[in-house]
Amino acid sequence: MFDPADSSTAGPSISELAALVGRLAGLSTDVDDAERVDRIRWLEAIKSAAAAAQARMTAAFASSQRDEQQAAGVPAARVGEGVAAQLGLARRESPARAARYTGWAQVLVH
Repeated sequence: MFDPADSSTAGPSISELAALVGRLAGLSTDVDDAERVDRIRWLEAIKSAAAAAQARMTAAFASSQRDEQQAAGVPAARVGEGVAAQLGLARRESPARAARYTGWAQVLVH
């Protein structure tokens, strides 16, 4: 499983992320209260780290898609079309909401 001390810059693979989601989904609540509080704290840290990683990944994807479209000769006024739809599918939300998130992610990252 993912080791936070790992020096790899690539981070966890898709299969490791999927395994983490599965492990978290099955996280037992049958522990004492001190353990529950500690788990809540670490789950909050995981949420924050995941949100930051998602914003960076979103900004990188949007930039990559725009670069590919420009290289393919897409007219400047149309560059970026379809990016929000793809991200909306990945995030399981509307393209309009994904477009807002993409703009926000780009502001945060750049």
